[in-house]
Amino acid sequence: MKDNDVSATAECEYPSPLQVTPQFRSLAEAIPSPKFSESERQFLLKTLEVESTSPHRTTKPPSCKRALLQSL
Repeated sequence: MKDNDVSATAECEYPSPLQVTPQFRSLAEAIPSPKFSESERQFLLKTLEVESTSPHRTTKPPSCKRALLQSL
């Protein structure tokens, strides 16, 4: 019977991630998008190995890289 008591306690004390997620979503909305200067933009493009003169790439960059590039 102790196992049942522990299980019931755990369910009450620790909500599922679905119940917690909206709190973090509201925090993320408050974070402003970065504003890059032209030199910072060029540095990031160079660091991410993206040639500004070659817009036609045969492969897509990973989604995190793509998201950063779109913010530039």
